[in-house]
Amino acid sequence: MACVGTAQGADKIRYEELFAHFENDLDHGVFNVVTLDGKGHRGRLRLEFDHARVFHRDNRSEDLPIEQVSRIETSKRGRFFPLVVESTALPLRVAVYGCEGDTGRRLAGCIARNTPFVVLYSPAWAFSVAELPVNLVVAFLIPSKVWEIVH
Repeated sequence: MACVGTAQGADKIRYEELFAHFENDLDHGVFNVVTLDGKGHRGRLRLEFDHARVFHRDNRSEDLPIEQVSRIETSKRGRFFPLVVESTALPLRVAVYGCEGDTGRRLAGCIARNTPFVVLYSPAWAFSVAELPVNLVVAFLIPSKVWEIVH
C-alpha cells in the first residue's frame, strides 16, 4: 500500500535571514503567514525589512510587524496559475484587440470578424491543457515549505 503525505517539518530561521535569502523574490505561490496569536493571513507575500506584507485576493494588503510573525508557510499550489490564465486569455485578447470602442452589435460583429485570429492563436490553449496535470501533481503531492521564525 502506497501512501503520499505532506509532512511539515518547520525550519527554524531568523526573519532577517529569510529576508536576505529571498530578497523579496516571492512573486508566485500562496503563502500563509501565522502570527503569534495563531491567526493565519493567506495570500501573496512581500517581505520588507521590518514587516511582512500579505496581498489578499480582494486587492487589499495587510502589514504584519516581524515581531508578531511566528511562521511562514508556502505552498506550490498557486505558482503556475498566472501562466495558465495568461495562455488561456491570449487568444481571446487577440480577438477583441481591434474592437476597442465598439459596443453592442458592432462589438459582436467585430469579434465575429476576428474569429480566425482566435483559431490561429488557439494553440496557446494547449499549454493550459498540458499544464493541468502538472499543477495537480504540484498542488497535492509536493509538501509545503514551513519556516518557524525565531525572535
